[in-house]
Amino acid sequence: MLKEVLKNDIKYMKRDPMIWMLVGAPILLVIIYQLIVLRFEFMMPYKSVAQYLLVVMIPFFIGVVLGFRMLDEKDEHMLSFYAVSPLGLNGYIKIRIGVALVLGVISIGGMSLFGVIPKTYLFFISVQAILLGPLVFLIIGVVGLNKIQGLTLVKIMGMPIVMPLLKLIKENPLDPVFVVIPSYNIFQLIVMEDFDLMVIVYIGALCIGIYLLAVSFSRRCMSEI
Repeated sequence: MLKEVLKNDIKYMKRDPMIWMLVGAPILLVIIYQLIVLRFEFMMPYKSVAQYLLVVMIPFFIGVVLGFRMLDEKDEHMLSFYAVSPLGLNGYIKIRIGVALVLGVISIGGMSLFGVIPKTYLFFISVQAILLGPLVFLIIGVVGLNKIQGLTLVKIMGMPIVMPLLKLIKENPLDPVFVVIPSYNIFQLIVMEDFDLMVIVYIGALCIGIYLLAVSFSRRCMSEI
């Protein structure tokens, strides 16, 4: 069953050009970082900001790709098929989470080799970034009913990613709100270079969020069958 799921994913990628755009975007971003941010002196003050955006956006793109694939499978009634197959809906969700984690490990590992991720807090940054992929695609799967809603949801989720950058301007009333943003601690570690035990809280919250979303998605799909 695992081979069939992955085989269908490959066919899906071949016929949807938007997926190739999303897959190619992270590669393009890393190239821009290497050729522009690291090559020009006037860009160096913005190096940590560029690192934060790369570390967060690449897992975000992974989650979007898998989320859109999940919405397509809803439309194709494939989820109903998986639910009554030996794989089961829970097995399908585990495969999707596994794929997101593997792709996250590969992308984050590649970025660390290119020096995108600061070595100081490499482990904690990497763990949180890798968990963002499954979180994003499960949010799209749970909330989105179709690709139109999915695109709207992606735009909404993209806004909180850049919100912590407001802290670089000056103190503002939104500062207390930033702590609920899943990528906020990554911002603190990379841009502010501020490490505390809250990192454990964020990692735990991401894991709990993934679990709760997976359960919610499974129940919602079963109620629709």
